[in-house]
Amino acid sequence: DAVERMKESAHNGDAVSQHLMGTACLEGKHGETKSVQKALEWFQKAADGGVAEAQFRCGVMYQTGAGCEEDRVRAVSYFRLAAEQGIAAAQFNLGLCLERGDGIEADQEDANEMYALAADQEDLEAMLRLGLRYVSGAGVQTCYENAIKLLAMPAAKGQIPEAMFVLGYLKMNGQGQKADPGSAENHLVEASDLGFAPAQHYLGLCYSKGFGVEKNQEKGVDYLQQAAINGHAGAMFELSGIIGRGKGMEKQAEKWLEEAAQKGHPEAMEKVREMRAKADK
Repeated sequence: DAVERMKESAHNGDAVSQHLMGTACLEGKHGETKSVQKALEWFQKAADGGVAEAQFRCGVMYQTGAGCEEDRVRAVSYFRLAAEQGIAAAQFNLGLCLERGDGIEADQEDANEMYALAADQEDLEAMLRLGLRYVSGAGVQTCYENAIKLLAMPAAKGQIPEAMFVLGYLKMNGQGQKADPGSAENHLVEASDLGFAPAQHYLGLCYSKGFGVEKNQEKGVDYLQQAAINGHAGAMFELSGIIGRGKGMEKQAEKWLEEAAQKGHPEAMEKVREMRAKADK
């Protein structure tokens, strides 16, 4: 019986079989009682035997405190072992730890190196993260061209709205390539349809002002309303100004202005202070 042979091999020190035993305990399969603690014990044995996937699993379990006491430093050590063996998810997780100083001293350049290794394996999260960092210049020189290259796959294949939004923004503004309003609009509409508030807000502004697209006030207000409903303070503030110009819409405009102020929008906060000062006179 294959299962019995696997169990025997695990008990005899075969690392691959030990990893399989860990999975069996984690999922409660092959006659094993479901036990996160027991799974970790087997994964650790497999990790000590050099099984990269087991090293990654140990990292995740120590990072989250699954079956053990949380130990972020130990998690990093396991992620590093798995990353060195080419596990893209471990490279990405190690990059996050380096970026945030989580279990290890923060090092933005080393974080980018890890993201790049994972991105080379088409890890979509790593491609997104590194692409965004090329936009912001975090630990790397700003390069919109590189950002566009990295974000293309997470947007198209991964349907990740943040990637769609940033691609749309860069293409609309001609950053990293010649301005391409048609492609930019498509990216922004796709991200908006997935409920991504920053895309809804920006697309609303584009339609309201006719920036890169044919001006359409009705569409602009619709997208701004979607963003505002999704909690975007900037959209709330913009709406308060647009709606406030309509007859009989003062109360609705005031509602959006106050909500934007509550979310910390500086211009909205200033306007609310002015309104209250006038009301107190």
